[in-house]
Amino acid sequence: MIRRSRQGTGKQNPKQLRSAVEAAAFQKEWFKATRQKISDGEPFVLANADTPHEIFLTMDIPVVMTQWWSPSLLPSGSLPTTSIS
Repeated sequence: MIRRSRQGTGKQNPKQLRSAVEAAAFQKEWFKATRQKISDGEPFVLANADTPHEIFLTMDIPVVMTQWWSPSLLPSGSLPTTSIS
């Protein structure tokens, strides 16, 4: 286990696992990098959780699940004007 300050409180959280801290750091960096790529005009996919993401990931196209991640990741006005039919 690892002790880590809770955001903004200065209190320690003795139940925070190191793997959870590392996963959160990875997700934060992924969001930052992906948001920048989207802002720069690179392609991305908005998909449901049951969409086969591997197809797009093998083409280095990030997949944003509409259920949870899209509001926190996509800059306003970045929705695609075309789609795969």
